[in-house]
Amino acid sequence: RNIMNDPHFFMQLLQSFYSKDNDESKQDKSTAFHNYKILDECEFLPSINEDMKLNEPDFKAFIKEVRAQSKALGILDDCDRTLGRILSHSPSEDDEKNILTMVADILDLSDAEYLRRSFGTGIFNQRGAHMRDKGGNQERALADKYRKYAEPWIISHPHVAQMFENMARSYENTAKYWDNHDKLMSENLN
Repeated sequence: RNIMNDPHFFMQLLQSFYSKDNDESKQDKSTAFHNYKILDECEFLPSINEDMKLNEPDFKAFIKEVRAQSKALGILDDCDRTLGRILSHSPSEDDEKNILTMVADILDLSDAEYLRRSFGTGIFNQRGAHMRDKGGNQERALADKYRKYAEPWIISHPHVAQMFENMARSYENTAKYWDNHDKLMSENLN
């Protein structure tokens, strides 16, 4: 949690393994890997306090500062990939909005394509290992879920709505794959 309250510390960790300066003497590989694992396992959003509440001005200031520093260092895409995955742990705002509006505000920035992609990857990875049913019904259910997630953002946050729509399409494509896979498998067994 402390990492996500201190943009300078976050940047130190990020720079240790994404630095464009490949001077190995500055940072040994085991330390860089350790720092990578710290950020990779982070699930706390920026500015979260002891009561697990988010402070919106601090949240937005954190994101703005680390993105600006990363841009100056030439590692903005790497920063956005890390932040996007962390932001994928956003709690729901209410029954309609599956992420906080302050998170949607960041994801909807016009220069935040890597944030949105990494957010989607983070969501996908949170599914984890799962048992397969026959066909693509599980993926169709997920496609429906993400399409519903897109609805409240269509007007106010079009990039966010499109991000969820893209996730829905991806699951629809996967559903078709499993439908075809199982059809072919059953035909080959007969």
